[in-house]
Amino acid sequence: MPDTSNPIEAGAGSRPPVPEGYHTVTLEDVDAAHRRAIEAGATSVTEVTHLYWGDRVGRVRDPLGNFWWLQTCVEKVDDAEMERRLGEKVWIERMEYVQGSLAFPPEPRT
Repeated sequence: MPDTSNPIEAGAGSRPPVPEGYHTVTLEDVDAAHRRAIEAGATSVTEVTHLYWGDRVGRVRDPLGNFWWLQTCVEKVDDAEMERRLGEKVWIERMEYVQGSLAFPPEPRT
């Protein structure tokens, strides 16, 4: 049985060890970045979604298992507007989707 505390032995088998990286990147165009990541071999974990605080966000998992939170600020939202949005169904549903999309993330491609 491989020693899972050793990254070399932990990767023995069908795929290399899966890093536990989670990275956040702010970009000018999250939609294009998400699309390019998929084209380059990443798996979409969260489709790009406009959230109540004014960012569009999406998440991908690269072939090595790293998660990437991609985001773009598309509008400045003041505190009063954020509070109002938190009571609207559309914003609640979007947040539930984003939070739930990591419940069972897809395995990286092998």
